[in-house]
Amino acid sequence: MTWIYFALVDDSQIKIGKADDLAARMRQHERTTLSVHQIDLLAAVEGCAADERHVQRYFDDAAIVELLPNNGNPPEVFQPTPEVTNYIRWLRNQWFVVIEPNGNPEGKVSFETWEPSLDRQVPPASHPLFAPDWLEFNDRIITGDDYYTNTKVIDCARRVLGDIDLDPASHPLANKHVKAKRFYSIQDNGLEQKWGGRVWLNPPFSQWQLWVPKIHEEWQSGRVQAMCVYSAMRTITAQYFRALLDMADGMCIVTGRLKHGGRGGDSPNDGHCVFYLGDNISDFVEAFGPIGVVWVKP
Repeated sequence: MTWIYFALVDDSQIKIGKADDLAARMRQHERTTLSVHQIDLLAAVEGCAADERHVQRYFDDAAIVELLPNNGNPPEVFQPTPEVTNYIRWLRNQWFVVIEPNGNPEGKVSFETWEPSLDRQVPPASHPLFAPDWLEFNDRIITGDDYYTNTKVIDCARRVLGDIDLDPASHPLANKHVKAKRFYSIQDNGLEQKWGGRVWLNPPFSQWQLWVPKIHEEWQSGRVQAMCVYSAMRTITAQYFRALLDMADGMCIVTGRLKHGGRGGDSPNDGHCVFYLGDNISDFVEAFGPIGVVWVKP
């Protein structure tokens, strides 16, 4: 396996390199490279030598001139400019990327999926009183609420919605299956963001009292074209859930207890349902009919 890796060197430089053994290469850098005192892996993705050269050439303007190879090869060490660090922040949010030297990839993708571009930029969080810290790289956070929806349900939702434009409560690994064009992680906090387009939502089940009002707010905004919302059956009897029941145009009670992935466990002790908000009721009935009982609001 060949890795293309991005590492922070002494909190002042970005190293972009290639390794067959990622952990061994990080140890080697710590011992021998450029009098380094500290090197921290930021992201690594499966690739090849051509991918490495392409990325290095892309960030050529940020190369540290004093450290350019003297053999005509592309630069390897870069200034941590916003363009470089914003790209790395974007990369760390992708499901196929590892952020630990001994991490295991979820799968391999083509270079076109992760090559640098102007669209693949995630700026750091900033405080209103301070400038952003361009060397801020948030960790991925996985909590007990992280249930990755069974792919059968996701497939049905995609048949109704077409593409999924937004998943407001997700995670890089969950998005491997959801394939939303954009998602908000726990760091982004979808409760504080604006939603739009075609939305898939499987929120933290422990926070429904917060998410139902947000669903109502975003649906009333007119920005959301259609939405599928996943819920445990026991939740819908709660008083705060009434607003979603009133908004929904249809509901599917999923037959059986489909297994879920994620740290939250894969053997749910509840049944589940999907609410649909939108105009394509016939498509909803056709898509979800095979996996459950569908009800349509009169």
